Amino acid sequence: MPAVFERPEVRAAELAGVGGIFTARSCARFWAMLAQGGALDGVRLLSADRVAGFNHPCGSAEDPDIAAFGGQIPSIDGFWLGGPAAAVAAVRHARAICHPGAGNSTAWADPATRLGAAICHNRMSDAGGEDATLEIADAIRDALGLD
Repeated sequence: MPAVFERPEVRAAELAGVGGIFTARSCARFWAMLAQGGALDGVRLLSADRVAGFNHPCGSAEDPDIAAFGGQIPSIDGFWLGGPAAAVAAVRHARAICHPGAGNSTAWADPATRLGAAICHNRMSDAGGEDATLEIADAIRDALGLD
């Protein structure tokens, strides 16, 4: 599958949910902007009200999400919420928003700690076995003194 996403016509297409092409740094800055209420480095990109609305579920966590292959994930406008049912173990607070990427990459914005982060890697991998993203996320929070 990775070779498909290297093709110029695929990169030029608008593919909702799989069309994000960015560096790890730019991805982390996007999520930092969300974690800080829609502004980053003094530039407001989204209204604070709009960003605050991102962590209100649409539907029930018990409802299957067809975008998650029928899994029961609390979701909102293109994001997933944290909490015990979240597919992203790195998110600690239930009102944090997150989104897993292809190959077990992940990113999240936590308004409680104002932390936005992205964990990206160079190879596609499945989530089988030990999930290193939780260890990495905990190391980030520990280094910053966040709970």
